[in-house]
Amino acid sequence: MPNDLFPKEKIQFFRLCETTHKRKNWLFAGTPEGAKVSATIYSLIETAKANRLAVYKYLRFLFEKLPFAQSAEDYRKLLPQNLTDEQLALPSDWSVV
Repeated sequence: MPNDLFPKEKIQFFRLCETTHKRKNWLFAGTPEGAKVSATIYSLIETAKANRLAVYKYLRFLFEKLPFAQSAEDYRKLLPQNLTDEQLALPSDWSVV
């Protein structure tokens, strides 16, 4: 790894390395459509991490709200960069376990 990278670029470099290692998993997705879905989910997870969201809470929120999205704006509102931790909060009577 080049030593002249800034800290933010170093993080992106390491994430790229993680993606390269996971590339083999995509080879066994079964179909091109399966590989595309795997890449999409991985991209959403990494974007949630980059936006400092709890991944489990984000995915739970996404899978609850996604069936009700009807317009491009509805889908855009579900992207990790458009959400906050407060929006992802679990109701008090819910358990994560």
